[in-house]
Amino acid sequence: MLAQESHDLLIESLPDDWRAARLLGRANLPQGPTPVLIESGCVYDLSSAAPTVAEAVAHPELISARHGKDLGPLESMTLSLLSPVDLQVIKASGRNVCSVRARARAR
Repeated sequence: MLAQESHDLLIESLPDDWRAARLLGRANLPQGPTPVLIESGCVYDLSSAAPTVAEAVAHPELISARHGKDLGPLESMTLSLLSPVDLQVIKASGRNVCSVRARARAR
């Protein structure tokens, strides 16, 4: 997929009011999966204040542009958004899957 097509798909997948919304999520940045805030059409890296989305949700006062690094306007970026589910939730679900598999093998 070309970069422009990927960018267009990203913009189309956001809510119609994304330029006025405050959206919390994760993006695949060069340093890896990173919590980001999209506010007033700009993207902010929140990783210095909250290294995970779970941490940001647990401390909503951290979900603010003033706590993030301004990465610029979303419309001028090629950004890969990820599922907002981060490592803590995946680990918990992985343990559940492992225990279910272990019980199945024991039968």
